[in-house]
Parts: sequence; structure tokens; C-alpha cells
Amino acid sequence: MSAKQKTSADIYVFDVDPNSDTAAANVLRLVGRDKDVLEIGAGPGSIAKPLIALNGCRVTALEYDPNCIPILKSFCVDAVQGDLNTPGWGEVFGERRFDAVVIADVLEHLVNPWETLREVTRYLRPGGSVVSSIPNANHAAMMAMMLDDNVDYRDWGLLDRTHIRFFGAKNLQHLFRQANLKIVDALFVVRTPEMTEFAENWKKTPEQVRAALELGAYSQIYQTVVKAELANSPKNEFVLLDRAPPKIGKPVSNLPFVPPPHYSPQQRPTFRTMVGRMLGPTGRRIVKSILSMR
Repeated sequence: MSAKQKTSADIYVFDVDPNSDTAAANVLRLVGRDKDVLEIGAGPGSIAKPLIALNGCRVTALEYDPNCIPILKSFCVDAVQGDLNTPGWGEVFGERRFDAVVIADVLEHLVNPWETLREVTRYLRPGGSVVSSIPNANHAAMMAMMLDDNVDYRDWGLLDRTHIRFFGAKNLQHLFRQANLKIVDALFVVRTPEMTEFAENWKKTPEQVRAALELGAYSQIYQTVVKAELANSPKNEFVLLDRAPPKIGKPVSNLPFVPPPHYSPQQRPTFRTMVGRMLGPTGRRIVKSILSMR
């Protein structure tokens, strides 16, 4: 007898340590307390639960996997099944509006995240916010892999095999701007290459190439968690490229990498072009000359 196929109700169950620097903990920080929240792509409720228990929020959930709906209904105000890749997915909410919309580790799985984000704004109350976490496609460890002609898709992480959209800091800023949203705050999950799922490949990368790749402001950003409001918000825009956090000087742990449990489920644009653009003509020449000496 074949093993039962796992669903979102099995895969995306995890606990959130509110004092950690994980993406899920940062979502809790940016949402705030005592809010009416719509969580899109809620899975089995691993973020919804602490939003309710720790932040005192009231959560309505939208989830694609029908196996998750009974679980969500046991603690959420309401839970509905819906497909974000289908037009009109939000009609079920009618005239309901929310203080915050959470869409954590979801946009990278969608055929048209740009349109989805535009649709999300319809469900915000005045002064409301969108809180979203998105993996960073420009992490140095992943770029090193691309330069080695290796696209190593996995069951989780930056190259989750279900990811079909990839974003760097500039793309992420544009994603929200085109939806008439303005990023007003951001928190970061910072991991050295040695702390990622690509650590073994990173060790094999020539030292000069590693040094060049780590020059980027976002070379150690594993995930970005943003809070955005409508473009007419009086708050100043948080420009991601101007505000990248300090890097970790050395690997903080020699322990094996444990994948972030809050990763959720997309075709595969090429990364080599993205890497080349980020390095620029001079950087590309340097990297090519170094690689040719191996």
C-alpha cells in the first residue's frame, strides 16, 4: 500500500517562537495587537494561532487546501477555501474589510502575484496594512549555485520546488508599488551562506567568488518581511535597498541547517541572468576570470 500523500495540513504545521528572528515571528511583530486580520494562504493555522493567542487578533482565513479548513474553523472567526490563481477568489468576503491582511510565504507560489496583491488592497480598512514574507532570490549562497550551473530544487527553502516566482529587493519594492501599496516597514531574516541549505555547495565555491558575491547588500538576507499600506498613507516609504540590515560577521553555528518550518508552496525563471545583472559588467568579468582558473 502506498504511503498517504502529505497535504498542507501535514507539511506546514509548526510552532512560532515570538522571540525568534524567523519570518513567522516577524509577521507577528508587524501585524500588531487587537486587529481584525485576514490571513491568505493560512495552511493549518501555524501563524493564525499565535496571532490569536499572543496578539489578541481575530483571524479570518483563506486557504487552498480543503484539508485545512476544518482545522482553521476550530479557532478562526471563519475559514474559507479558495484558489488565488482563480479570478474572483475574494468575492466570498463581500464588503468585509480588515485591519491587516497577512500573506506569508505565498506570493512566490502564484502565477500572478502582481494581480493578487492588487486584489488584496480591496479588503483593507482605511489605515490598514498588508504584511508579507518573501524569500530573497539574491542570497549569496543561491547565486553561487547558479554560477556553478546548478539549480538544486528542494522540498523547502529558497529553491522550494513549488516556487514559480522569484524576487530581489528591487523587484519586491516594485511588486508593492504596482499594487498601489507603499512599504512602510520591514524586518529581515539574516543567514550567512554557511547557515543555509546550500552550505555544502558554498564550501566548494572559490574564495574569491564568495567574497565578490558577499558584497551585495542583500547577500545574507534569507527572507524579507514587509508591512505595506496604501500609497496615500502619510508614512514614509521604507526603501529596501537603502535599509538592508548589518551582516553577520561569522557563521553563528556549526550545526546542520534546519529548514525554516514556515515555508509554504510554483516554473522556474533563470537565475543566471538575475545574478549577472546584479554583479554588473565588471563583476561578471571578475567572476568569470576566477572561475576559469579552477
